[in-house]
Amino acid sequence: MENSLVPFFRIAFIKNIFSKNSFFTLRGALLALVIAMVSGCADTEPGVKAGILGANGLFFDAEDQLYVASAAGGKIWVLDRDSGETRDILGREQGVLSPDDVTIGPLGTVYFTNILHGTVMSLSAEGKVREVADLGWGVNSITLDDAGSLWVGRDFLGDGLYELDPEGQREPRTVIAKPGWINAMDFGPDGLLYGPVYTQLMVARIDPAMGEMTTVADQFKTMIHAVKFDNRGRLHVLEGFPGRVLRIDLESGEQTVLASYGLGFDNLAFDSSGRLFVSSFFDGSVHEVMEDRALREIRAPSGAAMALMTLVMLAPMVILLLVIAVTVLIVRRWRA
Repeated sequence: MENSLVPFFRIAFIKNIFSKNSFFTLRGALLALVIAMVSGCADTEPGVKAGILGANGLFFDAEDQLYVASAAGGKIWVLDRDSGETRDILGREQGVLSPDDVTIGPLGTVYFTNILHGTVMSLSAEGKVREVADLGWGVNSITLDDAGSLWVGRDFLGDGLYELDPEGQREPRTVIAKPGWINAMDFGPDGLLYGPVYTQLMVARIDPAMGEMTTVADQFKTMIHAVKFDNRGRLHVLEGFPGRVLRIDLESGEQTVLASYGLGFDNLAFDSSGRLFVSSFFDGSVHEVMEDRALREIRAPSGAAMALMTLVMLAPMVILLLVIAVTVLIVRRWRA
């Protein structure tokens, strides 16, 4: 673990425990701690199908290779969408440290966010690594607009929506200071930005120029992790607990449940032919959603990932029980 992460945890725990969204941010800080402890402890040999230690952001390149970001694994896997075999693995040499999301430009440049390090990075098709911006802890969702600008959201360990120059020459523009954690987002056919507002259980439509947010759909059952448009311009939403894929009508906000699968979905992506793929931060698996709504396994669940996320999910409850126990002991001694 890097020494530079030690002060991060001291500040993150103090800052997040007492915030108004303490339930979410405490879990985020705990997740950050565990991720930093295990980051990079994953298979790095191309051609194998070893488990991914938590699968996060997904994106297809021009050849329909599937890029899978893994914050816990500290790598970006490049997978064959049919066989699931590893074509390549991007790691520390390419600036990949704690990648939570990934997108790819028309010239093949890979852009990604290092959530624990606060950096937005790029990797050109020629292999040149560049730091696009340092926005602070929690850099998470990332996407490109048609003009080539990068859009980045901070979640869990920070907040904000930003527009970035992909060359890193201009200062980042703060579009919305505190949107409420915009997770994996996408631009629609209308040129507006759509994203899940994690703390408000809603999907928002955002005017890129003015930063104005309007509600597209709400009243979801649980946290929304990602939205993506398919090649027909239809908006799809991914819930994490339970793992449900929904289609949203942009005019009425009506929700249609396409499938429900279980726990821990994190992101989704469509390939050039409209095939839908989903990732799981809970068990590190990657699946294709078939036309009959069954799941086809691309990458099998990882036992290490499931153990890690179970620990993170249970940690807030354990801390709460310890606080209650200590409080009871103090009261009893005081009364005695």
